[in-house]
Amino acid sequence: MSINIPNVFNSYGSVASAGTKVSGAGFASAKTGTGVYTLTLDQGADAAECACLVSRRGAAAAADGTFGVDHTSDTVKTVRYTEGGVAADVAFDFAVLNCPAGA
Repeated sequence: MSINIPNVFNSYGSVASAGTKVSGAGFASAKTGTGVYTLTLDQGADAAECACLVSRRGAAAAADGTFGVDHTSDTVKTVRYTEGGVAADVAFDFAVLNCPAGA
């Protein structure tokens, strides 16, 4: 039995703690404040039909490190990181997946 999986990758990559793009495709990145980064996607991804996965890059994650993603618009996703409830800079990997209804 095989599963027919549509092309779900919208964009993916790695971002340095300074906000610069390290690798990946389909996006540009910038740091807008301590622990706050914007991902500007080449193609839009509706908040109701996408998932944005984020994980810390490099050193082991802090036990109380937390990522949040705001779907600012279809083409802009804002990534926020805190440790112990305080904003902190971090290098991270991410993937934005298209998850259209009925797929």
